[in-house]
Amino acid sequence: MAADQHTQEQLRRELEMLAQLRGLLQDSLGPDHRLPTETVDRVLDEYNQARVHADNAVQEAE
Repeated sequence: MAADQHTQEQLRRELEMLAQLRGLLQDSLGPDHRLPTETVDRVLDEYNQARVHADNAVQEAE
């Protein structure tokens, strides 16, 4: 049960991040601008790489 809650919370945070990113891009490019799938994929890839890097840094510090 705790793992499910963690996964749901993580998904919620990631979706919030994507919503914020979309809002920032639409503010700068216009409200009718649509994000291509490649853009979302790239953002998620970069986010996941940064998270893995941070996790590795924490493990090395321990």
